[in-house]
Amino acid sequence: MATTAASATDVIVVGAGISGLVAAWKLQTQGLSVVILEGRARIGGRCFSTPEGVDLGASWTWPPHERRVMELANQLQLEFVPQRLDGGVRLPGGRAPGGGERLAPCGPDAVRINGGYGALARAIHGKLLRDTVHLGETVKDVESLAGGGVHVRTSNGAVYEGAHIVIAVPPRLAAAMNFSPPLPDEQVERMNATATWAGDWAKVVATYPSPFWREQGDSGVAQLPSLVTWEGADAPELGELTNAIAGVTFGARACGKLAEHASDNVTGLSADSLRVSVARELAAAFGPIASEQLDKVYHASWMAEPLTYGPGKYAERQEDPRATYGHKLLRQSASWGVSFAGTETESASGHVEGAIASGERAAREAAEGLLLSLRKNNTAKTL
Repeated sequence: MATTAASATDVIVVGAGISGLVAAWKLQTQGLSVVILEGRARIGGRCFSTPEGVDLGASWTWPPHERRVMELANQLQLEFVPQRLDGGVRLPGGRAPGGGERLAPCGPDAVRINGGYGALARAIHGKLLRDTVHLGETVKDVESLAGGGVHVRTSNGAVYEGAHIVIAVPPRLAAAMNFSPPLPDEQVERMNATATWAGDWAKVVATYPSPFWREQGDSGVAQLPSLVTWEGADAPELGELTNAIAGVTFGARACGKLAEHASDNVTGLSADSLRVSVARELAAAFGPIASEQLDKVYHASWMAEPLTYGPGKYAERQEDPRATYGHKLLRQSASWGVSFAGTETESASGHVEGAIASGERAAREAAEGLLLSLRKNNTAKTL
């Protein structure tokens, strides 16, 4: 299909993050043919976990408020583990007996998926028909066909055609595509002004043979010079695949410094240069054991990801970037067969909950659009 212009697909989905995967799965269960075009060499988008299942992107959900995440994970037989914040906290001035729920970015009552959110992406992918996902295909051009449907060209020069398309990438990436006919100016302006959720975040994961922090009465929460950390995984007590401390930093300067260190674009494994600096900071907070027993270091600097952050720099904005998530222009479909998905198109604060909701909505729009097109064609044939 990639080498011809034959229209053999009902729906083209752009992006193999959670929203795109959910949309494709919903459409295939209705008997529709789907192809997913993903620019990366992996699926999942910002639901990106290390091979041991520790999250480098999205990390938590909060039951019972985020019911879609809970229901989908249960349907796919994935398990949740609590984000434990009890125990000592390491601060610049020394050790405090508690307070992890105030320092860790998740706050209280969060849970994580055993195996990470990457496991959720893989589980949905496992429900799709074989060869649905095409990796390494970044969409550049989306064109309306005179006889109906859409024509898509990727950066590799591959051509795809379908009756409908779902654009399931951050709004600024969607705005950078060439649409013919063009999207309304006000819609493009809103897309460009919408910050990608977690776009200026960077995460680091350090793995260990044992959860030494628990053994010394700590929660894993610490305020380091460059990171705020928490327990990322615990194998003995929680049944996860490894033991890990995870950390996050925010902002262009901090993310840029992390991006200077190379990492594997499929696993997130960091170069030795970052391992040295992470070992030093963790040892200063938790003691020599944090350096002596350190196994692997992984990281993801999302600002350095062109398929997440988008082109150029964000405009300076005073309000919370999530304030405009769910704006009607971010989800406004085009009458010639274009729908938009992605967590920013929903009002669920940029969480995976929003990604799932948007995938479900876009699937409904695509199915309804195809049905309407079929009815129009049948009517035209009878006239």
